[in-house]
Amino acid sequence: MAVASDVIEWDFVTVAAWWNLFGLPVLLLAVAIFLLVRRQSRSAPTAWPDRSRTVGRIGLIHCALALQSFISLVQALLTMRTMGIPESHIRLVGVSIGTVVNPLLGIGLLRRRLMARWFAIAWFAILSLIAVVVMAWLWHYGVSFDAAAWPEQMISKVMPFFLFAVMLLPRTKRAFAKQGQAEPHFPQPSNHDGSFPLREASADRPVVALLTLVFLIVVCSNLVVDAADWGYRLVAETASIP
Repeated sequence: MAVASDVIEWDFVTVAAWWNLFGLPVLLLAVAIFLLVRRQSRSAPTAWPDRSRTVGRIGLIHCALALQSFISLVQALLTMRTMGIPESHIRLVGVSIGTVVNPLLGIGLLRRRLMARWFAIAWFAILSLIAVVVMAWLWHYGVSFDAAAWPEQMISKVMPFFLFAVMLLPRTKRAFAKQGQAEPHFPQPSNHDGSFPLREASADRPVVALLTLVFLIVVCSNLVVDAADWGYRLVAETASIP
C-alpha cells in the first residue's frame, strides 16, 4: 500500500509539473493568438477590453490570490498544530497578510473605489521592493529554482512591477471616476460621408490588456494546482488513518 501511495504522489507532482511546463504555456499562447486574430478581424475592431474591465481583471487577480493565501494559511496552521512550530515564520506572516490585504484590494478594485487604487499602488510598490531584495539575494548566493515553478516566480517577482505600472497609467486613473461623475467627452471627427468612426478611446492598449489577462490565467492556474494539491493531501491523510 505504501508503494502505491508513493506512485500516486509521484504521478500528481509530475502532472502538476508538466502542466506548468507545457500545458499552461500552450493555453497562454492559444489565448494570445485568439485575441490577436480577433483584433485583426473586421467583425471585431475593438477586441481589447476597456480600462474599466482591465481594472476588474486586476481585482479578480487579487480575489484568486486571496483564496490561495487562505489555503496556504490553513496549511501553515495545520502544520503548526502538528509540529508545534510553524514550518516557516516568514511564510506564515506573508500568507496571513495576504489573506487580509488581497480580499480588500480585490473588492475595492472590482467596485472601482478610488482609495483602492492608492492602496494598490502602495501595495505593489512594497511587493516590488521585496521582489528586488529577494532576487538580489538569490543572485548573490547563486540559488537556482525549479523550472516547473515558473508561474509562482512570475507572480511574486514580475507581476508586482507590471501592476504597479498599470495603476499609474492615466487611463487607469480615469477608470476610478467618482460615482455619478462622467468621464470627459471629446467630440470625434466625422468621416467624409458624415458617419462617425468607431470609438476606441476607451479601449486599453493591446499589451496592457493581454498581459493583464495572462497574469489572471497564471494566478488562477496556480490557485487550482494548490487547491488540488491540498485536496490530495487531505484524502491521502484520511486514507492513512486506520
